[in-house]
Amino acid sequence: MTTKYLSEVHETLNKEHLEISKAEFSRDYLSQCSSYLCYLVSSGNEPTRNVLLNLWGKLSHKAEIYENLAERDQPVNLQRRYQQSALLMRDLADATEREFKRLSTQKALKPSLSAFAV
Repeated sequence: MTTKYLSEVHETLNKEHLEISKAEFSRDYLSQCSSYLCYLVSSGNEPTRNVLLNLWGKLSHKAEIYENLAERDQPVNLQRRYQQSALLMRDLADATEREFKRLSTQKALKPSLSAFAV
């Protein structure tokens, strides 16, 4: 589920205006090597919670940048564009936080192998 979520975030960013490759997304938003997202998709593996934290941090930071740009004295069309971008980044950051919490709860419910050690 989480790998699918990361792919959806990448697609959403591309649809909205940021033409970024999977390699750039892996490197710049996930703070991983450039082949990370492709690796997850092809292997069926799931990302770590740290990867979701990296994504949340990047999206939150971008939201702040766009919010600050929207507050500057500039043409209305630019202010609207920055406000829309800020809202998108904030929504994606909030969704990433929910995904992180879901993943954390899911992992906490799984029994630890050390619990079965004799």
